[in-house]
Amino acid sequence: MAAVVGTIFVATFPAAVCCLPFEYVMIEIKKMQPDDKGKYPYTGYVDCAVKTLIAGGPLKFYTGFSVYCARIFPCVTVLVFASESARFSHSIIIMPKDEARGVVASFFKVLVLVEALLATLLVLVEALLATLLVLYAYVTD
Repeated sequence: MAAVVGTIFVATFPAAVCCLPFEYVMIEIKKMQPDDKGKYPYTGYVDCAVKTLIAGGPLKFYTGFSVYCARIFPCVTVLVFASESARFSHSIIIMPKDEARGVVASFFKVLVLVEALLATLLVLVEALLATLLVLYAYVTD
């Protein structure tokens, strides 16, 4: 079990490194506002990425890296546990039938409980972040 938890922590970092630039561009596109003439700052995703790269360099895409890691951690957890359960289900074929059925049932009950808790945590974290963004926008205006 310790190896699985370690895998989750290790897998979160490369997932964030690979996905955050795309997420950053998507968020920039969603939150852009027209200027006084009614023209938007970006014409599309590629334009946004190029202008961001020129203006802030490649590290600009990783703004909010720790928050993004915390946000995708529950998803990575569910994926790792799902892959481990698939691997585990192959190993129980050699167990006696009744013992295997009990182990699988217990494992999936725990997995469903963990998934529900992580989904609840994810909703709470996203609600908190949305509230903080609204407060930040209110304070800066």
